[in-house]
Amino acid sequence: MKLFKLYKFILLAAFIFAARALFGQGSPSLFEIRTDLQAPLSIQLKKGNFQTGQVVHWDGQIMRLRVDLGGGTAEMSFSVDEISAISFPGNKHINTLYEWMRTPGRAEDALELCRAYYQQRGAYLDFLEDSDINLFFRYAMFALEQNEPLRAVAMIEVFRPLISDPIRLRELDDAILLGFFMSGMREEAEAQARLIIEESPPTGPTAMPWRILAELHFDAERYEATFWTALQPIAYSNQMPMAELDACYALALVSAEELRLKVDAQRLAIEMLDRNLSWPKSIPALIDREPKFLRLGSEASKAIEEENIPHAEKLLLKSLETPAPIDLSESLPSRLSL
Repeated sequence: MKLFKLYKFILLAAFIFAARALFGQGSPSLFEIRTDLQAPLSIQLKKGNFQTGQVVHWDGQIMRLRVDLGGGTAEMSFSVDEISAISFPGNKHINTLYEWMRTPGRAEDALELCRAYYQQRGAYLDFLEDSDINLFFRYAMFALEQNEPLRAVAMIEVFRPLISDPIRLRELDDAILLGFFMSGMREEAEAQARLIIEESPPTGPTAMPWRILAELHFDAERYEATFWTALQPIAYSNQMPMAELDACYALALVSAEELRLKVDAQRLAIEMLDRNLSWPKSIPALIDREPKFLRLGSEASKAIEEENIPHAEKLLLKSLETPAPIDLSESLPSRLSL
């Protein structure tokens, strides 16, 4: 019996040890990963041969490596024109980084590891692969999510020149805009919003630049400018989802109330209900500004619509006497009845 109990104890101890070893292999610490990232890198020369060593100098033109030779070390220099590719240590930990980004409580570790990867590879932009650029992209977006807007903007400005895909470029421009806005750089945010608006049609997957510009106008009590700016993506929207469209509706609605355009405000609220758009919670100036008839629901709103808007030809929107802040030489869609 004693031997049997001893045997069970040995089996249990072995199982625990194996489980701990397996867990440790799958979850390296931040310190262990940073140590791996500091290991020597490998370069492939245009002649076809490889060289591995620790970088002791790199100025964008000349790389000097400390390499192991027999029982000692030596330094070897290579010009940028001789180098075909660079292989960095630590790629095996990138999935761990992405897992930390998704894990509650690991955000700080994830940001630190993102910084470590950038410190390792950021000086070699011309030699980065698409996977490295994607890593930096996710770093920037994660920094925004973690309320680190200036870090995100700085990161984007480093690698944006390497991007050619227009969809990805628009994502980056929107992220820069949001970074400026979140960090309180209002002048930079307005300039960036206007630049995107000039270069982009008011269609597509997001209304971010119109929303930000409209919010800046609203904060400055420029209600007419808010009204016209927020209407742009609304006018051109369709049944396809568009991020920030709810905020544009809300900003147009509240500015219409400030301008005493009661009918237009009601129609905007009713259209929000028809399109299943919720009142945005992320804009401080709009908190507690949700209209009562929007909170009542669709049935009550239909009754209000029938009572206050008897003629279909008087829907949205009556023209204001002063010109819109956005050039309307190309008229908005006829659904607005301008």
